[in-house]
Amino acid sequence: MTEKEIIIQITRYINGDLNYREEDQLWVEFLKNPHYYHLFETELNLADLYQNKNFRLDQDDAVVREPVRLYKVWITAAAALLVAAALFLFSVRSGDSPSDFAMSAIDTTELLGGTVLRSEDPEHSPQTDRDINRAIALAFNGEEERAQQRFLQILEQPVPAIQEFRILYNLGILAYNDGSIDLAAEYFEAVHESYDTAEAEDEYLRENIRWYLANIYLLQGEKDQVLQLLNQLVKSESIHAEEANRVLANINS
Repeated sequence: MTEKEIIIQITRYINGDLNYREEDQLWVEFLKNPHYYHLFETELNLADLYQNKNFRLDQDDAVVREPVRLYKVWITAAAALLVAAALFLFSVRSGDSPSDFAMSAIDTTELLGGTVLRSEDPEHSPQTDRDINRAIALAFNGEEERAQQRFLQILEQPVPAIQEFRILYNLGILAYNDGSIDLAAEYFEAVHESYDTAEAEDEYLRENIRWYLANIYLLQGEKDQVLQLLNQLVKSESIHAEEANRVLANINS
């Protein structure tokens, strides 16, 4: 398949339009070239799904009738992913209190979409993946409260560990952004504890969780926990190591 054909197939796969044979062919392409796997994984896909005029959030069975035109956007995204697994924007408050060095918000592009890896778990629900993606699209559209409600609705039914992990991670981001810091702490502490059992298998996510918790503890005034997490990030040469080191220097000065 050409790259353009693969991008079209990725869009169809996300919308549940591929049969088993087509899914297997697409995964062969993912295994042959990780570039295509990264295109599939990126949350830019979700943003563009929402922007497509045929994608409607108010219908449970909404589908995209035409392939989303992501070619140029995805090429740029893939280049960025070679530098870092993902990017998030943050702003830092200035001041004398340790809490003043916490992020003011977590960018919604850090939200996790439906499970990327194919699952052999018979309880795994592709419909749940689609529901997760719809909730994220709401957040991208600035409807974060509705997104939280949708995530909580998904959790009203039993879901596999990896899907629950992603939902709680997303709820942590949304809670942090609306100022519900104690609730954000509960969500991120839950995913931090369940990381191994959820089989997340992504060190970038582990580092993100530690970084978000460090910022939460800054706001809560839990200095010992802040220092522990920030030192872990620095020693592990995390993608957040530079910023963690800067915060350490400020709160220890």
